[in-house]
Amino acid sequence: MPFGGTIHVSGRDAGAVEAALSRLCGPRQERTRIRSGLEDVFIGLMDHARDNYS
Repeated sequence: MPFGGTIHVSGRDAGAVEAALSRLCGPRQERTRIRSGLEDVFIGLMDHARDNYS
């Protein structure tokens, strides 16, 4: 991979995220659950924000 071997996934439904990762990840791929941080909150808010310039 050109930029590293990790991916950050977040979502509001932990069960749905886990189910999706279970289907996509192979047996050699490690998953670690971490608490959401301020960046995750900001991205979530921006996903639902109205664009003032369109």
